[in-house]
Amino acid sequence: VETAMEAHPYLKTTLRKQSDGMIRAVRNDHFKADVSVIACENLPNPDKLVRHHELLHSPLYRAELYKTSSGNYFYLDFHHIICDGITIFLILRDICKVYLGQKPEKELCDGFDAGLLEIRKRQSEDFVKAKNYYARLLKDSEPTDIPDSTDMPVPKMILVRKTCSSSSEDVDSCCHKHGCTKNALFHAAFSYLLSLYDEKKDVLFASTYSGRTDSRLLNTLSVLSTSIPVRYSFSEDTSIETMISEVQCQMYDSISNDVYSIQDIGTEYGCNYGVVIINEIENLKYVTDLTGSASVVSDFMPVFDIGSSVMDVVVPKDVEFAGNECNKYLHIVFFISSDMKGNYVFSVMGNGGRYSESFLDEMLSRYDKIIRECITKEYLSEIVLQ
Repeated sequence: VETAMEAHPYLKTTLRKQSDGMIRAVRNDHFKADVSVIACENLPNPDKLVRHHELLHSPLYRAELYKTSSGNYFYLDFHHIICDGITIFLILRDICKVYLGQKPEKELCDGFDAGLLEIRKRQSEDFVKAKNYYARLLKDSEPTDIPDSTDMPVPKMILVRKTCSSSSEDVDSCCHKHGCTKNALFHAAFSYLLSLYDEKKDVLFASTYSGRTDSRLLNTLSVLSTSIPVRYSFSEDTSIETMISEVQCQMYDSISNDVYSIQDIGTEYGCNYGVVIINEIENLKYVTDLTGSASVVSDFMPVFDIGSSVMDVVVPKDVEFAGNECNKYLHIVFFISSDMKGNYVFSVMGNGGRYSESFLDEMLSRYDKIIRECITKEYLSEIVLQ
């Protein structure tokens, strides 16, 4: 663990408050990665494991090895200030490599270098081009807001999961047929799902991706994952292949212009995205592409359903909102992951102040049927959700 973490200096970042009140990141290459070894009878409960970090002058990670009567357990916790979803996969990959006697790959650019690259890019002509691109894409648009489903609000997150009824082979065959990625298929289907709740049939939502389009950043552990807006206007005479292709092209264009960030978009257009989709399968594919095999991770760490496990630990089902802040913005978070058998798993976390569990369950059932219909039908007008 210590050897793997030494290969990635951004993980040693600490924060310091300056005299002017600004918070600055401090580079600490001289720090040695620290793993605490804790002997105890039983592994602590998740609510004891997940603890607040001291944000100033302290490491923003915890690496702990619990030696219990039933076995040894490794616990790793990063603050989101230094870590994104890809970073979790990459550090697990490198820990496994060292365990197998291999050396972790050295970063071409570390997290600090990535920050400097971002500053330069935002000062270039690329930023102006990206701003103009989003002005065209988002003209006369409004983020999709799914209408409330319940008149008995409960101030907690509600989590519902469903295993995809279509096999991974059928999904692969569909993607091969239409010349698209699985990510494009899942996003196109999600766009169609949202159109069922939007009379204008003009959907706009946020999607996350790795933020590592620069080849120098492929192996970088930092906070690079970001969000892009996805917009699509529906017409019943559109073929399913056209829908998927157009969603895919729009996502590629938005990723190419991500120097104009989701924060810039929110400031410029005064909009917040209450509906977000996160494809955890892309994270696993990303690491598989780098290693040549998922086994270097999966043989040691159960990462296939990481989206679900993260939601269980970090956002328990009965967590209460602080006031009404969550109610104002984030309402639906849709996850796509897969289980250890390779089945696709759909999960949705909903704002219980707006959506009932039965509504979210029906939402997942509709999405599952849309995937099935995209596999078997040719036109949107042929889709049947009964």
